[in-house]
Amino acid sequence: MAKTTIGIFGGGQLGRMMAQAALPLNIQCTFFEANTDCPSAALGQVIANQTPNALQDFIQSADVFSLEFENTPLADVDILTQSKNLYPPRQALAIAQNRLFEKALFDELNIPVAPYRAVESVESLKQAVTDLGLPIVLKTAMGGYDGKGQFVLREPTQIEQAWAELGAAKSLIAESFVQFSREVSIIAVRGQNGEVRTWD
Repeated sequence: MAKTTIGIFGGGQLGRMMAQAALPLNIQCTFFEANTDCPSAALGQVIANQTPNALQDFIQSADVFSLEFENTPLADVDILTQSKNLYPPRQALAIAQNRLFEKALFDELNIPVAPYRAVESVESLKQAVTDLGLPIVLKTAMGGYDGKGQFVLREPTQIEQAWAELGAAKSLIAESFVQFSREVSIIAVRGQNGEVRTWD
């Protein structure tokens, strides 16, 4: 029986973990990544995403496609999905890569989130401080991860500094600071047949 191949947008440590889980299932992986010397390189072909015809080579390299993280360009996905399937689908990616879209979806689904405001200017940042109080966490709506693209604003005197550091992103989100005692992470997957599984 021929092996199934999964094409993964990204070749970092999460892509490596996906590929490691695929091996016992007789599934191989290819990776679309800027740096061919990436954590996933030992586990499958890495296609350098800046080389000529790279996206087409990646599309031809696998049967089905997935994502390592949410900062995958939608333009690449739009080309890929003309001929191949992506899981999770484009709509999920478009929402997951924009914090404002995520919050709006959570609001629509009645999932509680910290109070927040969209921020597009220093004036709207000042209004967010008035509305939400301090401290707040100012974040880029897109592109930030693992603390990058964030500024904890504790005093009104920090407004100009926060805007100077993050304002170039043009689309920001201000969130009320949440006092918490612990963080809980839940991993869940849904198969193409609709079956959902979670891990302890």
